Amino acid sequence: YVVVPVPVITAGIPNRNSQAFSIESLVDFSVDMHCPRYKSFVSSPCFQEHQSEDYEEAKGVNLDAILIPIRSYNTAKIVVLSAFCRQKDPRLANVILKGERQSYSMGAVATSFTCSICKGKLGPAIVRTCKCTGTDFNRLNTYGTIKQGGKLHYLLADDPIFVENSSVSDPADITAVSTAL
Repeated sequence: YVVVPVPVITAGIPNRNSQAFSIESLVDFSVDMHCPRYKSFVSSPCFQEHQSEDYEEAKGVNLDAILIPIRSYNTAKIVVLSAFCRQKDPRLANVILKGERQSYSMGAVATSFTCSICKGKLGPAIVRTCKCTGTDFNRLNTYGTIKQGGKLHYLLADDPIFVENSSVSDPADITAVSTAL
Protein backbone atom coordinates (compact mmCIF):
# COMPACT_ATOMS: atom_id res chain seq x y z
CA TYR A 1 0.00 0.00 0.00
CA VAL A 2 0.92 3.64 -0.53
CA VAL A 3 -0.28 5.39 2.62
CA VAL A 4 -1.11 9.10 2.45
CA PRO A 5 -2.30 11.50 5.19
CA VAL A 6 -4.96 13.63 3.47
CA PRO A 7 -6.20 16.95 4.96
CA VAL A 8 -9.61 16.37 3.43
CA ILE A 9 -11.97 18.79 5.29
CA THR A 10 -11.63 22.20 6.90
CA ALA A 11 -14.50 22.54 9.39
CA GLY A 12 -16.94 25.35 8.62
CA ILE A 13 -15.23 26.42 5.38
CA PRO A 14 -17.20 25.72 2.17
CA ASN A 15 -15.50 23.79 -0.60
CA ARG A 16 -15.81 24.66 -4.30
CA ASN A 17 -19.05 22.64 -4.41
CA SER A 18 -20.49 25.20 -1.95
CA GLN A 19 -20.82 22.63 0.81
CA ALA A 20 -19.36 22.79 4.31
CA PHE A 21 -19.28 20.70 7.47
CA SER A 22 -19.57 22.40 10.83
CA ILE A 23 -17.40 21.26 13.70
CA GLU A 24 -20.61 20.33 15.51
CA SER A 25 -21.73 18.02 12.70
CA LEU A 26 -18.28 16.45 12.43
CA VAL A 27 -18.07 15.51 16.12
CA ASP A 28 -21.76 14.58 16.41
CA PHE A 29 -22.17 10.90 17.27
CA SER A 30 -23.72 8.82 14.47
CA VAL A 31 -25.86 6.05 15.93
CA ASP A 32 -25.85 4.26 12.56
CA MET A 33 -22.05 4.37 12.23
CA HIS A 34 -21.34 3.89 15.97
CA CYS A 35 -18.80 6.72 16.02
CA PRO A 36 -18.37 10.48 15.68
CA ARG A 37 -19.34 11.43 12.12
CA TYR A 38 -15.80 12.34 11.03
CA LYS A 39 -14.72 8.79 11.95
CA SER A 40 -17.15 7.37 9.36
CA PHE A 41 -14.22 7.68 6.92
CA VAL A 42 -12.56 4.70 8.67
CA SER A 43 -12.83 1.51 6.59
CA SER A 44 -14.49 3.37 3.71
CA PRO A 45 -12.97 2.79 0.27
CA CYS A 46 -10.55 4.90 -1.76
CA PHE A 47 -11.18 5.51 -5.45
CA GLN A 48 -9.82 7.52 -8.35
CA GLU A 49 -11.89 10.51 -9.52
CA HIS A 50 -14.96 9.41 -7.47
CA GLN A 51 -15.54 6.34 -9.65
CA SER A 52 -17.34 4.77 -6.70
CA GLU A 53 -20.35 3.01 -8.25
CA ASP A 54 -18.76 -0.43 -7.83
CA TYR A 55 -17.06 -0.98 -4.47
CA GLU A 56 -15.16 -3.93 -5.91
CA GLU A 57 -13.30 -1.39 -8.05
CA ALA A 58 -11.96 0.42 -4.97
CA LYS A 59 -8.29 1.38 -5.17
CA GLY A 60 -7.70 1.13 -1.43
CA VAL A 61 -9.10 1.82 2.02
CA ASN A 62 -9.17 4.65 4.55
CA LEU A 63 -7.35 3.43 7.65
CA ASP A 64 -8.07 6.22 10.13
CA ALA A 65 -9.37 9.76 10.54
CA ILE A 66 -8.36 12.38 13.07
CA LEU A 67 -9.66 15.81 13.94
CA ILE A 68 -6.91 18.40 14.47
CA PRO A 69 -8.00 21.66 16.14
CA ILE A 70 -6.59 24.83 14.57
CA ARG A 71 -7.23 27.19 17.45
CA SER A 72 -5.65 30.27 15.86
CA TYR A 73 -8.33 30.16 13.13
CA ASN A 74 -11.15 28.75 15.29
CA THR A 75 -11.55 25.71 13.05
CA ALA A 76 -10.30 22.14 12.66
CA LYS A 77 -8.98 19.88 9.92
CA ILE A 78 -10.04 16.31 9.31
CA VAL A 79 -7.03 14.29 8.18
CA VAL A 80 -7.74 10.87 6.71
CA LEU A 81 -5.07 8.21 6.45
CA SER A 82 -5.73 6.72 3.00
CA ALA A 83 -4.04 3.56 1.73
CA PHE A 84 -3.93 2.98 -2.03
CA CYS A 85 -3.25 -0.63 -3.02
CA ARG A 86 -0.27 -1.26 -5.28
CA GLN A 87 -1.79 -4.53 -6.51
CA LYS A 88 -5.27 -3.20 -7.36
CA ASP A 89 -3.94 -0.23 -9.37
CA PRO A 90 -0.14 -0.19 -9.74
CA ARG A 91 -0.21 2.87 -12.03
CA LEU A 92 -2.21 5.01 -9.56
CA ALA A 93 -0.10 3.91 -6.60
CA ASN A 94 3.05 4.74 -8.56
CA VAL A 95 1.99 8.28 -9.58
CA ILE A 96 0.97 8.99 -5.96
CA LEU A 97 4.32 7.62 -4.76
CA LYS A 98 6.22 9.78 -7.29
CA GLY A 99 4.29 12.88 -6.18
CA GLU A 100 2.74 13.32 -9.62
CA ARG A 101 -0.76 13.02 -8.14
CA GLN A 102 -1.27 14.94 -4.88
CA SER A 103 -4.94 16.04 -4.73
CA TYR A 104 -7.83 14.31 -3.00
CA SER A 105 -11.57 14.72 -2.58
CA MET A 106 -14.02 13.05 -0.23
CA GLY A 107 -17.49 11.72 -0.86
CA ALA A 108 -20.29 12.09 1.66
CA VAL A 109 -24.03 11.70 1.99
CA ALA A 110 -26.38 13.80 4.12
CA THR A 111 -30.15 13.86 4.48
CA SER A 112 -30.45 17.56 5.28
CA PHE A 113 -28.56 20.82 4.91
CA THR A 114 -28.71 24.26 6.51
CA CYS A 115 -28.58 27.36 4.29
CA SER A 116 -25.79 29.75 5.29
CA ILE A 117 -27.97 32.80 4.54
CA CYS A 118 -31.45 32.18 5.96
CA LYS A 119 -30.56 29.18 8.21
CA GLY A 120 -33.47 27.32 6.63
CA LYS A 121 -33.35 23.59 6.00
CA LEU A 122 -33.36 21.74 2.71
CA GLY A 123 -32.71 18.25 1.46
CA PRO A 124 -34.03 15.60 -0.88
CA ALA A 125 -36.63 14.20 1.52
CA ILE A 126 -37.43 16.95 4.02
CA VAL A 127 -39.86 19.86 4.16
CA ARG A 128 -37.93 22.85 2.85
CA THR A 129 -37.72 25.91 5.06
CA CYS A 130 -34.96 27.60 3.05
CA LYS A 131 -36.42 30.36 0.86
CA CYS A 132 -33.14 31.26 -0.86
CA THR A 133 -33.39 28.80 -3.78
CA GLY A 134 -35.95 27.34 -6.11
CA THR A 135 -37.88 24.20 -5.28
CA ASP A 136 -35.61 21.69 -7.03
CA PHE A 137 -33.00 20.43 -4.52
CA ASN A 138 -30.79 19.17 -7.33
CA ARG A 139 -30.48 22.61 -8.93
CA LEU A 140 -28.67 24.66 -6.30
CA ASN A 141 -27.28 27.10 -8.82
CA THR A 142 -27.32 30.12 -6.50
CA TYR A 143 -24.92 28.51 -4.02
CA GLY A 144 -21.39 29.80 -4.06
CA THR A 145 -22.51 33.27 -5.07
CA ILE A 146 -22.33 36.36 -2.87
CA LYS A 147 -25.72 37.43 -1.54
CA GLN A 148 -26.95 40.63 0.09
CA GLY A 149 -24.75 41.96 2.87
CA GLY A 150 -21.64 40.33 1.44
CA LYS A 151 -22.44 36.85 2.80
CA LEU A 152 -21.36 33.72 0.92
CA HIS A 153 -24.23 31.38 0.08
CA TYR A 154 -23.44 27.71 0.78
CA LEU A 155 -24.87 24.58 2.43
CA LEU A 156 -23.86 23.12 5.78
CA ALA A 157 -24.39 19.34 5.87
CA ASP A 158 -26.36 18.56 9.04
CA ASP A 159 -25.74 14.82 9.31
CA PRO A 160 -22.82 13.81 7.07
CA ILE A 161 -21.65 10.25 6.63
CA PHE A 162 -18.35 10.01 4.76
CA VAL A 163 -18.40 7.20 2.22
CA GLU A 164 -15.11 7.49 0.31
CA ASN A 165 -11.95 9.42 -0.43
CA SER A 166 -10.63 9.75 -3.97
CA SER A 167 -7.37 10.65 -5.62
CA VAL A 168 -8.44 13.45 -8.00
CA SER A 169 -6.95 15.86 -10.49
CA ASP A 170 -9.07 18.81 -9.27
CA PRO A 171 -10.11 18.82 -5.57
CA ALA A 172 -13.26 20.55 -4.28
CA ASP A 173 -11.29 21.62 -1.17
CA ILE A 174 -8.14 23.31 -2.44
CA THR A 175 -6.31 22.38 0.78
CA ALA A 176 -6.88 18.62 0.22
CA VAL A 177 -3.36 18.14 -1.09
CA SER A 178 -0.73 15.83 0.35
CA THR A 179 2.88 15.17 -0.57
CA ALA A 180 3.62 13.25 2.63
CA LEU A 181 3.87 9.48 2.25
